[in-house]
Amino acid sequence: MKTYKEENLGRLAAESALRSLVTQLLNSGMSLEQVGQMMNLSTVEVRRLVGENF
Repeated sequence: MKTYKEENLGRLAAESALRSLVTQLLNSGMSLEQVGQMMNLSTVEVRRLVGENF
């Protein structure tokens, strides 16, 4: 059974990996909407992941 700290570290690592992938897709020319559809995320969630950079 994982501790709270281990679960939190895992969640942070997963979010960091997702943020990196979303950023790469946006940098490749995809729109926020396209990335959201591809990743099954709302546009709001995509913006939250990458901040206001896009």
